[in-house]
Amino acid sequence: MDKGPWFFPTYLLVDGPNEGNPDAENKTGYIESDDFEHDATLYVSGNFRDDAERRKYLEFIAGELNAVSSLRAQLAQANTQLDAAGRENERLRGVCMELRAENALLSSEHDKVMSHLNDFLSGETYTAGEGGGKG
Repeated sequence: MDKGPWFFPTYLLVDGPNEGNPDAENKTGYIESDDFEHDATLYVSGNFRDDAERRKYLEFIAGELNAVSSLRAQLAQANTQLDAAGRENERLRGVCMELRAENALLSSEHDKVMSHLNDFLSGETYTAGEGGGKG
């Protein structure tokens, strides 16, 4: 699609289908896109009261097309940011899972150490090393 921006160049009215008819409704105006990939021109003809009304209508259409182009660009940027945030979210989720696994190991080791400490403080003996335990 044409990216725009659309603009109203030098205001041009050309004779419409009934060449030579001076009535305003037989004249055509146009807007152009600044996107040189397509070099698009949009011609508009119709029953307008006068040239000023036709110009206002063409400017309205150009404004609408530019608004849509702007929204599309903003949407594309938002999608790019969401994709990046999603990747970062997945990375952080992985880090959290690793931390939970490490925490589970540490918690298990903590429980063993606290058990041995409580045994020691209660007067029971503990033999360190392989197969060590209460003695």
